[in-house]
Amino acid sequence: MTAPTMAAPRADRWAWARRWYVAVGAAWLIRFVTMEHIPFVQTAIWREWFDQSRYFASALALAHGDLSPTSHWYPLAYPLVAAPFAWIIAGDPFVLPDLALYLLTAAAFRRVAARLGIGGRAAALCFVATTLIHGDQAGAWVHPWTTTLSAALIWWLAERTLSAMAGEGEDDGRLAFAIGALAAAIPLVRPADVPIGLTCGLVTVAAIAMQRRRPWRRLVALAAGGFAVLLPYAMLHLAIYGPHATPYMTAAAATGFIWSDLGWKAYVLLVSARPWFPDTDAILQVMPWIVPGAAGLAAATLAGPARERRVAVLLIALIVPAGAVMLTYADLQPPGLWRFGNMHYFKWMMPAFGAGLILVWQALWIPAGRRRVGAALAVLMLPLAIRIVPQRVDERSPARMLQFHGATDRVWDEAFFAPVVIVDARGRMENVRNFHQVPDPAGERAIAISRLFAADPRRDDPGERPPLPHQPPYARYGERITLFGL
Repeated sequence: MTAPTMAAPRADRWAWARRWYVAVGAAWLIRFVTMEHIPFVQTAIWREWFDQSRYFASALALAHGDLSPTSHWYPLAYPLVAAPFAWIIAGDPFVLPDLALYLLTAAAFRRVAARLGIGGRAAALCFVATTLIHGDQAGAWVHPWTTTLSAALIWWLAERTLSAMAGEGEDDGRLAFAIGALAAAIPLVRPADVPIGLTCGLVTVAAIAMQRRRPWRRLVALAAGGFAVLLPYAMLHLAIYGPHATPYMTAAAATGFIWSDLGWKAYVLLVSARPWFPDTDAILQVMPWIVPGAAGLAAATLAGPARERRVAVLLIALIVPAGAVMLTYADLQPPGLWRFGNMHYFKWMMPAFGAGLILVWQALWIPAGRRRVGAALAVLMLPLAIRIVPQRVDERSPARMLQFHGATDRVWDEAFFAPVVIVDARGRMENVRNFHQVPDPAGERAIAISRLFAADPRRDDPGERPPLPHQPPYARYGERITLFGL
């Protein structure tokens, strides 16, 4: 499948594009059938899952005009996209919009990749490889997740922002309008992604301000695009919830983002989870190719055509703050990445790292390119050499982890979701909300997430047999920062 030349007839270009999308869509359908279910024949495997069951209930409610607050938990945008399809495939209204959103994301990625000098066939292989080959990544795309919609919006917003940075659409407000609409839509799908919309909005404002011909018209169009999305959504929100926050937003605010834990969270989520969470892998242990991919993007900011540098700079400017926000989310812990599919938070980033890996391959054939990639890898490897390992601490020192004697034959989910309470010198802490309890070779370990454990902790776990009321830990651990574990 070779891309046609610019001189090729329009019909040939459309034929090649159709083959491109058919190939990408076929890859998604194969993964869907092998990992999900056959629509109309089998029941969706996700119908009892927490997140997906609530998307489903909300989509059905919207399809039938039910605006009662009890029918809607998550933000409304993703169920709203699926609602019309509830009349087509009532058992799975997400399959058709998810396929369409996957193809839309692929289309935007293809255009961004072209700005990096990556051809159409390589872009297709890169997109499919980074989204569908690994089982957990494939699950993030074939199972219903709000991030399927947000990924499409993010990649199209990046593509449109790059057009604005390149000075395209200088005499046309439609580009600015589209950027405003996309930037406003992203936080309506996932509020935690608001830094992405803000970044692209600010970059667009700066690009417009640098243009000489009537910039105010495009600034007005940018604002109009945002209001065109926000106002209808606000009306729907008011119709359902009135002037109140949604239960989801209230719960998410209570869980919160803990920026003081960014270093520790980055280590256990990205580098190595096992010192703290037994039998759990961090992201880079499962997908080590992300590191050279990130190095390829970083190296592309240093040299090459201006349009390639713009792409690399913008992608990094989107990935770093968005990634930092998710790393600080208190409820995101290593076991949830793989057991509960929370890797979907990061799925939109994977094609960008795949593109960076292609850039590395291209740079290896140029001496100056090899030096740039080597320098970028060296810079990235420095923080990866940092280890944050458990260290025994005394009773008076704050502790990240407590170990308790207990049942060793307990089912993992039973220990993880047990209604456990720990009371220490600072007050009461609840499992899942304030700490996570996971199985341990000698029983269970409790890992603090909302705050560190204070002195004199005592655990009550009704699932232990025999009961062990007000059980003290047999060991407590703080954090020790080392290089290479030394």
